[in-house]
Amino acid sequence: MTKVNINSPNDLEQLRDNYNLLGGCKLIHCSRFGDLVFNKSNPFTDGNLLNYIKSWINDDNPQKVNVDLYNNNDSFDLYTFAKFMWLAEELRNNPQYVYPQGYINEDNKVTVHPGSIKVSVMEYFNYDYELMIWGANNMWEDIEPLTFEEWCDLIPINKTKIFIKDNRMEIWVDQGFRKKVYNWYYNFNIHVENHVTVFIGMDTKHNHCAEKCKKSIRRYNKTIQIEYINIEDIPQYNRPYDKQTTAFTYSRFLVPWLMGYKGIGIFCDDDFIWNCDPLEIVYSLQQDKAVSCVQHNFIKDLSGTKMLDKKNVMYPRKNWSSLMLFNNAHPDCLQLTPKVVNTKSGQWLHRFNWTGEVGKIPHTYNWCEGSCDYCTEAREPMEKAKVWHYTRGGPWIDQSKDWSHIELVNEWEKI
Repeated sequence: MTKVNINSPNDLEQLRDNYNLLGGCKLIHCSRFGDLVFNKSNPFTDGNLLNYIKSWINDDNPQKVNVDLYNNNDSFDLYTFAKFMWLAEELRNNPQYVYPQGYINEDNKVTVHPGSIKVSVMEYFNYDYELMIWGANNMWEDIEPLTFEEWCDLIPINKTKIFIKDNRMEIWVDQGFRKKVYNWYYNFNIHVENHVTVFIGMDTKHNHCAEKCKKSIRRYNKTIQIEYINIEDIPQYNRPYDKQTTAFTYSRFLVPWLMGYKGIGIFCDDDFIWNCDPLEIVYSLQQDKAVSCVQHNFIKDLSGTKMLDKKNVMYPRKNWSSLMLFNNAHPDCLQLTPKVVNTKSGQWLHRFNWTGEVGKIPHTYNWCEGSCDYCTEAREPMEKAKVWHYTRGGPWIDQSKDWSHIELVNEWEKI
């Protein structure tokens, strides 16, 4: 490996010669990857990212991570979790970034480096992005390699360390990022306790629905704490049952209080089927946000009749509160006391008037059956979504009715 320093015009010309000798690289949009990327190297699909978050949850003192020991097996998982979360925040605040890089490996697949965690962040949040790929002259034949001038325009030459390897160049921009990761992670753990509980809304009229939801979670996580929100077990909740679709219409907002305003609370309606580990959505947590949700943006008026023959009314932030990721210690969550939840209007609660900006969870974690086809962020069919939300009802409402019009209702019955 050869390091190149750009200190003079001659250095730049030498870099040009090396670039051309390697055949240049191609800039490929993520929509063109197919199965060439992430077959084995994607840390999210092979479960490593779940291992990273579990290492944080299981750690007795997560603040102890040492940035200088990031290659040590004892701290690598914690460091990688921290780096993912730090990069997610960086990309939210500054969408201008150095392109992640990759090369065609001996299996004729793409190895992403440097930038593998950055790509995982962008894949998780469904960002549009491009990848600089070396050794791709026989692939994506409709795309020409970048000229040297085009390549230089995409990288900050004067702020970059460039390493020349046998089949590629590696561009390293921020050599001090590990210290930034450590500082971010330390502050994160001051404000967020590493304890996660899932709460499922329960209505005694169809409590087996909540049980199905819990069973769907247990397929992917045998140990995560799961609680039902049953108002019969919460004497402090005494809001009159009036014009509510379910018993947990408003009691869901008691999650931070139920957890003593500590840790992370995940709430979901009972008509959810999880096809993944709920811990995945913890990667959407933002320490400066009280709550995060899938932010549905429907492009069609879906007013009409919903389950139990109740009127379905469209309103701003419709269905957002059916899945909530609470940052329980956030000052805004401290407002959600039993007294407030008992008395404040449904609009104030469900439209999140009790907090500021709401964090965003990727759309795949709350696919609303019968309506997400009309959602601007829907990028996949329901069967590929991570979490199915049967908003139009199902057999738990009335076993005698025909529910065949409900998409994937047979999958619910299989659980």
